Amino acid sequence: MLAMSRFVLRHKLAVAVFWLVVLVAGGAASAKLGSRLSGQFALPGAASYQANRHILRLYGNGGNGYPEVAVVRLPPGQGTGSPGGRLALGRAFAAVARIPGLRVADFAGTGDRAFLGSDGRTSYGLVFTPFAGELSPPSLGPEIIAAMTPALPAGSGVQVTGMNELTSGGQAKQGFGVLAETLLAGAAALAVLAFVFGSALALVPLLMASVAIPGCFLAIFGLTEITSVSVIVQYLVALIGLGVAIDYSLLLVTRWRQELAAGHGSDEAVHRAMATAGRSVAYSGATVDRRHARARGERGCHPHPAARTAGHRRPADGLAATAQARRS
Repeated sequence: MLAMSRFVLRHKLAVAVFWLVVLVAGGAASAKLGSRLSGQFALPGAASYQANRHILRLYGNGGNGYPEVAVVRLPPGQGTGSPGGRLALGRAFAAVARIPGLRVADFAGTGDRAFLGSDGRTSYGLVFTPFAGELSPPSLGPEIIAAMTPALPAGSGVQVTGMNELTSGGQAKQGFGVLAETLLAGAAALAVLAFVFGSALALVPLLMASVAIPGCFLAIFGLTEITSVSVIVQYLVALIGLGVAIDYSLLLVTRWRQELAAGHGSDEAVHRAMATAGRSVAYSGATVDRRHARARGERGCHPHPAARTAGHRRPADGLAATAQARRS
C-alpha cells in the first residue's frame, strides 16, 4: 500500500489523466451498451425455445421476435368476409409480403376467420419480421402502411401496432435510462454525504463512483464481444456500483481525515490511510472477486442467459471500485 500511495502522489497528473481517459471511454461505451445487451429470458432446451430457433432457421423471421400487427378497416359497405373484401385484403397483405424479409399470416391467405373483427369491416394480419435482437427492435409500421394503402379500396384505414410499436413509443415517452437513474441516486447520495461531511469532501465518493461505474461499463462492453450479457447487468452495475464506490471511498476519506486530525501532514495522512483503510478496501475487493469467481464459473454453465451473465456484474463492480478507491 505504501508503494502505491507514493506512486500515486508522485504521478498525480498521470493518474488523473488515466482515469479521465477511462471516464471518457466508459461514457462512450455506456452510450452504446444498451443495444449490445440481451433481453433474452427464454430457457435454452425448453420446447418453446427450440421451436423459435427452428422457425428462425426455416423462415429467417419470426421466432423470438414479436410480429407487427397490421389492422385494416374497410370503408362502409364492404365486408372483410365477403369475396371482394377478402380479395382487397389479399392484395394489401401480398404487397407487404413482397417486402424482402417479411412474412404474412392473414385471413386472405389462411381463411381463418379469427383474423376478422366482430364489426364485419375490420381485419388484422401478423407481419413477421427478421429477428434483429430482443432490445430496441426496428419499427416497420410506416413501411407496412405505405405498402398496404395503395392496394386497398378508397376510404380504407390501416394502422400498425404490436410489441415493437408499443416498445418504441414507450421509450420515446419515458426519456429515462440507466444514466438518469444513476444520476438521481447520486444526487440523493450527495445530499446525505453533504450532511455527514459538511464540506466539499462530500464530492469525493461521487467523483470516485463517476469513474468506477463508466469503467465497469467499459469492461462489460468488452465482454459483449465474446459472450451474451443480460440487460439486467447495466442496472445492477450502476446502482450497486454506486453503493460500493461510495462505501470504499468513505473508508479511505474518513481514515485520511482522522490522520490529519492527529497532526500528520497531507501526504503522510494519505500513506497512513492507505496502509490501514486502503488495505481493508483491497482485501474486501479481492474477497468479493474471489467469492464471485466461483459463482461466475457456476453461472457460466447455467442454461438461463440472464443467470449466466449476471455473474459478470459484481466482480466488475468490485474491481472498478477497488482500483479507483486505491488511487483516489
